[in-house]
Amino acid sequence: MFNRLKQKQKSNVFGFWFTAALITQLAIAPNSTVMRIIVQEMDPLMFNSLRSALIVAVTFPFILFALRKFNRFNFMYTVGAGICMAIATLCAVFALQQSQASYVVILSLGSPIVLVFLTHWLLKEKVNLRAAAGVTLAAMGGLVAVTLPLAFHGSASLEFYPLATALIAVNCIFFPLGMIFFRKANEMGLPLPAVQSLASVVILIVSLAGLFAVGTPTALTDISLATWVGIVYSGIGVVFLCRMIIVASYERIGSGPIAALTYLEGLVAVLIPVAVLSERLSLWVVAGGVLILLGLYLTEKHQSRKHYHLLRHH
Repeated sequence: MFNRLKQKQKSNVFGFWFTAALITQLAIAPNSTVMRIIVQEMDPLMFNSLRSALIVAVTFPFILFALRKFNRFNFMYTVGAGICMAIATLCAVFALQQSQASYVVILSLGSPIVLVFLTHWLLKEKVNLRAAAGVTLAAMGGLVAVTLPLAFHGSASLEFYPLATALIAVNCIFFPLGMIFFRKANEMGLPLPAVQSLASVVILIVSLAGLFAVGTPTALTDISLATWVGIVYSGIGVVFLCRMIIVASYERIGSGPIAALTYLEGLVAVLIPVAVLSERLSLWVVAGGVLILLGLYLTEKHQSRKHYHLLRHH
């Protein structure tokens, strides 16, 4: 009787956190579309600066709470993570400005594949045959999504965006590299919230420097209420609140369900701009996205819990 009651309690806890993670992932899904709409009206550097400033304002206390835990090594890794994430996020917002949100979402799904290679190379973690098969399949998906539209049309068309593709390629390198630096800083004794907060400070500095060097600052009074709502949603809502709920859910139900829900969020994120922005997906992009997701499913079986703890922080 006692064991049955205990098992029921465990099932209820799992169900609660699975539902919380599902709702949260669905809340994250519109982020790419919201960002796409904002950067059509605002300099991407300005958007990234405002979003980073909001995140810093909310998370800065974590730095103060962790002052005694800083050392030379975790500080260097955190700054490195911030620089990598600054490059990755700027590439993402500029890619959204230059292409379709669905296009960026699909190609960005290749980022975990790069994480597998970089983790194997930098951290010497083994990659099993299943993970290697997943990486290969997802790479084929990226090839189908990006090159076949160009090959069949003979030139760049509305369905292929060379600059956005290059930017996302850079993003898919620096985002996983930043995640590895996050991990190393955390392993060196600095709590992950403090790591993320200090990295946001670095992102803010880089974004502001770029904004005043080559960007077009927008007067805060000229920003519409709807745009402010979108910035708050993307910064505080997605990067801060939603990610914290995902991490809490991950700790209680494990990496497998969270990974599956993460891919569900990716699929929904692709469909939202099609419905909201009237974007059109070519069959090649759809086929490539399916292959990428199948590859990511295989790769997920190889990932450790810590990898997925770090993977969705953009």
